[in-house]
Amino acid sequence: TGSQKTLALRMYPAVSLAKARRRRDNACELLADGIDPGVAKHQEKQAKADAAANTFEAVARLWLVKTVVKRAEVTPTRITWLTPITLAGVHSIS
Repeated sequence: TGSQKTLALRMYPAVSLAKARRRRDNACELLADGIDPGVAKHQEKQAKADAAANTFEAVARLWLVKTVVKRAEVTPTRITWLTPITLAGVHSIS
């Protein structure tokens, strides 16, 4: 006796009717395969977030924050100035 689940496909002006129908059809295909479309959407969103966090830039910035106390006072400003130049391309680590 569970409640009915709904899947939001966005509102009309933001998504065309044809695109909303394609999303609905994709959700129906997932349901036919025994996959919950809401769970699949959440997993896809999480995978994108994980991929974005697993870039060289993200890891380098985290390292800079964690090791700032070990460096001379002027070093963080030099590194911060160089960061946009050296990390111009966002590359995945894996």
